[in-house]
Amino acid sequence: MKIINKKDVLLCVLPLALLAGCGSSNTMEVNIEDGRVTTVVSVEKDCTVADALAAAELTVSAGDELSVAENETVPSDGQPIVISRKNQVNITEDNGNSQIVTVMGGRVSDALASAGIELGEYDVLDHGIDAYLTNGMTINIIHRIPITLIVDGETTEVITSASTVEELLEEQDITVGDTDRLSKDKTASLTSGDKLVIERVNVKKITETEEIEYETQTEYSDEMYTGESRVSQEGVNGEKELTYEVTYVDGKEFEKKLVSEKVTKEPVPQIVVEGTKQQETSEPGGDDGGDGSGRTVVSREKNYDCDGSGHGWYTITYSDGTVEYEDF
Repeated sequence: MKIINKKDVLLCVLPLALLAGCGSSNTMEVNIEDGRVTTVVSVEKDCTVADALAAAELTVSAGDELSVAENETVPSDGQPIVISRKNQVNITEDNGNSQIVTVMGGRVSDALASAGIELGEYDVLDHGIDAYLTNGMTINIIHRIPITLIVDGETTEVITSASTVEELLEEQDITVGDTDRLSKDKTASLTSGDKLVIERVNVKKITETEEIEYETQTEYSDEMYTGESRVSQEGVNGEKELTYEVTYVDGKEFEKKLVSEKVTKEPVPQIVVEGTKQQETSEPGGDDGGDGSGRTVVSREKNYDCDGSGHGWYTITYSDGTVEYEDF
């Protein structure tokens, strides 16, 4: 509250000419409240409110309201004369909304209530909420909301006035690459408590070398007996280059796709030669180590008993694949 006194331009004591027109010489002090300014003037007890306003050099415009009518006598009980100014206030919001409200006297909070606007926890004004209104005042409101922002794997809580994802990215100076991923479209609207995830996506091509195992090929020779074999060529493994397209999300491998492969060293096959020549056979009853059936003995293995007697048995394998046993 501001008190106007003799140091201010406004009059605190009525001029003699005005006092003469008010009747009695008894005077009294009257408080005139005009918003946050209170003017104190001395007037005759039977003077009117209009006289007190004139003494205070205060003008009441059309639409303004007085707590006591101008033609009534000033209150003798110390009650102040209150001027409620008709204030037309323009309220603009950062979302593009704008409206003009009329408030008698009042403060910024009264204008917002008249406009039906409720401030959010993080909204800001260009005037204090308890500031007194003046005619023609403009109140600007910036709406802000809390958003959870996850970028490069790091989580940050931000208070933003952005209304869309694109505005938020611009506000936070965040660049989104062509391959990066957004959890919301750039044109999507933001609401309080939203979470926006930005994943950095990089695609690289890498080359790896892989061994090619050699194959084993079989050849046949009639210069070797059946059951015999030999390696005529040692196998050597080959090599090939594999090119992959690897996708990394926030620095971690997410996907790996094979895009091409190239043999850089051909494998050398291993060649095994197997015999096809049949063992020669004797006539029945001949001295060929056979048993007179035309078959021949391929092997004769001596086996001893475990009792230390020196006795045992022979395991005899014939050319036709049969096996017989003979004690000794």
